[in-house]
Amino acid sequence: MQYIIIAIIFAIAVISVIRKFIPSKSKKQNGCGSGCGCDMNKSTIK
Repeated sequence: MQYIIIAIIFAIAVISVIRKFIPSKSKKQNGCGSGCGCDMNKSTIK
């Protein structure tokens, strides 16, 4: 029984790490692209 619980926790951890490193296609890509939500525009950079 304890191995099942450990396997579930491990699977959740692996999925969360994978989702963190794979960019989401549903998010709007604004700014610098790091996902921080900044509205950096290349036309404003001199």
